[in-house]
Amino acid sequence: MNRHDKYFLSMEFAPILVRILKHLRAKEVGMNSIGNAMNYIGLLKRFSVLVRCREKTIKVRRAILHSIKDRKDGMGYASVIETDARKALGLMIEYMEERITRDAVKKRRAEMSSSVRRKLVYIADTLHLSRAELRMMTASVVGYFYHLDELAGIDAYVNILEKADHFAKFADVPVTLVSNSVVDDHALFNSGLFSGIIDGGVFSIMQPSVELFNMLFSDTVEPKRIFDTCFTVPKSPPLPIRNFSHLADETDTIHTLLFSAIEHRTPGVNILLYGEPGTGKTEYARSLLAAHGFRAVLLSNGRDIQSKLKKNRYSDDKPDKGDLDAVRIGRYRLCQAAYVNAGKTCIIFDEADSILNTGSLFGEDDKSGLVHLIENNAAPCIWIVNSMNGVHEAVRRRFIYSVLFRNISRDVTASIIHENLLTHKLSSVEEKRITDTIVKHHLSVGHAALAIRHVGNAVAPERDKQRLMTDILKKMTVLHDPDRREEAAAGMEHYTLGLVNIDQKPQTLIDSIEQFELLRTRTLSLPVRNINFLFHGPSGCGKSELSRYLAHRSGKDMIVKSASDLMNKYVGETEKIIRRAFREAEDSKSILVIDEADSFFQRRDGAMRNWEISEVNEMLNAMESFRGILICTTNFIEHFDNASMRRFAYKVRFDYLTPEQKVLAFGRFFGTLFDAAALAGVWDTVAAIPDLSIGDFKAVYQQIIFTKGLTPDTAVAALMRESRMKAVYRDKVIGFAG
Repeated sequence: MNRHDKYFLSMEFAPILVRILKHLRAKEVGMNSIGNAMNYIGLLKRFSVLVRCREKTIKVRRAILHSIKDRKDGMGYASVIETDARKALGLMIEYMEERITRDAVKKRRAEMSSSVRRKLVYIADTLHLSRAELRMMTASVVGYFYHLDELAGIDAYVNILEKADHFAKFADVPVTLVSNSVVDDHALFNSGLFSGIIDGGVFSIMQPSVELFNMLFSDTVEPKRIFDTCFTVPKSPPLPIRNFSHLADETDTIHTLLFSAIEHRTPGVNILLYGEPGTGKTEYARSLLAAHGFRAVLLSNGRDIQSKLKKNRYSDDKPDKGDLDAVRIGRYRLCQAAYVNAGKTCIIFDEADSILNTGSLFGEDDKSGLVHLIENNAAPCIWIVNSMNGVHEAVRRRFIYSVLFRNISRDVTASIIHENLLTHKLSSVEEKRITDTIVKHHLSVGHAALAIRHVGNAVAPERDKQRLMTDILKKMTVLHDPDRREEAAAGMEHYTLGLVNIDQKPQTLIDSIEQFELLRTRTLSLPVRNINFLFHGPSGCGKSELSRYLAHRSGKDMIVKSASDLMNKYVGETEKIIRRAFREAEDSKSILVIDEADSFFQRRDGAMRNWEISEVNEMLNAMESFRGILICTTNFIEHFDNASMRRFAYKVRFDYLTPEQKVLAFGRFFGTLFDAAALAGVWDTVAAIPDLSIGDFKAVYQQIIFTKGLTPDTAVAALMRESRMKAVYRDKVIGFAG
């Protein structure tokens, strides 16, 4: 005999059931509809499942169906049960369900493994919960894990106070504690480990999260480590704060805000760090907190739970991003609950882009959930994002302070690389080579830190680590596919100013750049923000080469942007890219070179569309506010807007080579191919060829270098063809003639 049979035979309502059954067979009163009769059959079925008394129940069901079948009209009414009898039976079933469920909770709680019990106790202690609240947690976990809602039989439409009453009996806690936990802002629900569902069973009043089940039933045995997947206190030391000396003012302000928040227990203190990936935001946050004695708690990015969120383990579909964000929000709530009033502690919420984008989780029209989350944090938090796109103004206003991270200068890059090399004890790796590669190929300090960490941990002889570092950075460069940041020194050892024909002395340009840099380093109140050059003239006359030479002489890197780099097919995007290019050059202290600049300085009086005017205006505004050196090159100065011409301090015209320069260029390109006597025979012919540029000599050299039977006359003939091509197309109009 099982325990359900014992209940049936021993409890006081067994005689009552017998009287009801006799009453059903003896009387035909209290007319009820067939529908009510069928409902009563279902009621008896539930009762039979609980008490395992199927034989008696089957007899009652047969009697009801037989009574209905005997009706002459086939559907009228049947005398099946009086109202009082039906009500009494319902009360008996409810009482049995409650007693059985309560005993089941106690039994399953006793059967729970010691590991799970220890973890529940640790969670309760971390969240500062009472023993009664611990029993609530345990009852909720047991109820959901063993599907006791099916046994309890409480209808989903029962109001929440009745559910609270039933749940309190199952958990063996006062009903007021359950009611207050549901209605008030309780730590159990603030932690994100539990949530309440209105239209569920009795255990839905306190539903455990997926995160909690993963903690309790994971392979992690040590309770103190169950939070490691949610948040951690980093053990590795961060970089010294001196590496971020360019943010000294921001560091002082953030420290003041965080210290005041801890001292006065001020809620809702949030700092925002935003900017391009790899610019040192996370490392800066850790360095700042460590420098001022704060404990940094780094929130997990949630990737560890992606596989557990899949709807079907046989499917390759990725979990819904909203599910992943919801998990991270839950972890943030848990972290806040765990570190409330924990002294000098600050949470770092890294990679928070999709969280702060209200449309991804809370809905475009419902920002209240996110705003509430930010405004009510007990422990201060530093939020880190790469982009502010999609972050609503209502959310932005909740941040007390923000810092924009841009591409850092070469000096700061070198300093951070130096500290990383010291940390990983890589004395054999050349610091300058790493810095040069990072700056030249537009990589970030994040790339350098990643490479240094893995080379430092590599099992390899010390002599091989430089080669390993070089190879890793080389592959990073290929994968990153950066914008063109050119090393000005490359190839400049063979450059000569004697092969450029301009209307100003080259030394004047060199002196102006050197003087500008000298004044900029000596004073903060420089009367001129920038120095702008416009190189114009025929194609191939050396405009780009002279730009590289000027950067080389001034010891600067060079960022080259062509029209295709800056223009975008979407309205408004070109303006953003232009601003980003100027900001990049200013932050890295590089010379910005814009090729095909006529695309952005066209006459506005002839513009056909509004966006054409907008792009010109954006370029002019960017030039006005730019702090650095700008060189624009063009082959079509006649297309330039008049207002834009005034923005250039130096307008340098490039022309074709002079006769003397043509002879010099011929000797430099072809002097090693022919003897002196053969060259002397063509000097006069070369000098007389019209409209030759240094680009023509390069093109001809590439044409004939592999020609068999090469003579000086072959080179001269090729140069003449280049000259004739210019004469043919000089006056040709591209497009449709009117």
